[in-house]
Amino acid sequence: MHRLEQKAGIDLETLSLDDIADVAARIFDTVSSHPVHRRLPLDSTLAEAGRRQREALQRAVARHTSEWLESDREIAAAMFDALWGVEVYEHLAVDWQLDHARAVRGITWVIELITNAVQQGHRPHE
Repeated sequence: MHRLEQKAGIDLETLSLDDIADVAARIFDTVSSHPVHRRLPLDSTLAEAGRRQREALQRAVARHTSEWLESDREIAAAMFDALWGVEVYEHLAVDWQLDHARAVRGITWVIELITNAVQQGHRPHE
């Protein structure tokens, strides 16, 4: 991981709040230069549930974003999908050792921030 940080030009010792978005973008730029390992296909029941959830999120976002580009609507819906994913909860509970209430409070806080941004017409930045 340290090598990845060096390759991306990241110094965690001097990280500030204003740097977090840029640092995240640099990490993902570096990671994207490596092949993405596709996950194994889900069984049909889970795949169908995931499809229905994604479509519901897309409809919910679309109701407030008729003038947005489809790509911006897709990003917003995908962020909601990522945040309510079990992986996020497990990361907070296991790696951060947050109890259930704090993990849920953190996740719903960020979901509410994105909801407010969508309702106020703030699109994802280019």
